[in-house]
This record gives sequence, C-alpha cells and structure tokens, in this order.
Amino acid sequence: MSPMTLFKFLLALLCYLFGTLIWFSETVPVLFDNPDDFELIACAFGTCLWMIVTTALLIYVIQTPRKSASKERK
Repeated sequence: MSPMTLFKFLLALLCYLFGTLIWFSETVPVLFDNPDDFELIACAFGTCLWMIVTTALLIYVIQTPRKSASKERK
C-alpha cells in the first residue's frame, strides 16, 4: 500500500469517526425527546445514510487487501 493511499484511507476513517461522533452526540438524542415528524424523518434518513456509509467502508476495507494480494501474486 502506497503512502498516499494509506493517507487517504486514514483521512477518510478520521472523517467517518468524527461524523459518527457528531451524529450520535447531537442528532440521535433528538429521537428520544418526543420529536415532531420532520425530526423523526430526518433522524431516520440520517441513520440509514450512516449505516450505508459504514457498510461501504467495511466492504472497502475487506476488498482492498484481497485486490493488492492478487496483484502481488501475478
């Protein structure tokens, strides 16, 4: 893995962790404070978006070593 790829990955991971921290500290508590319809829909949409990003990041992490390992074998 090149240093630039590693840097991009670590920067993306840092942004993801920061976004997760902000999401769970600011937005999720609104769900439990008797939200109105707009807040409920926005929190549900944001949570779905967070789960999609988490899944995509996990798939990327799992697939990256396999791709580089198959290139090194050839």
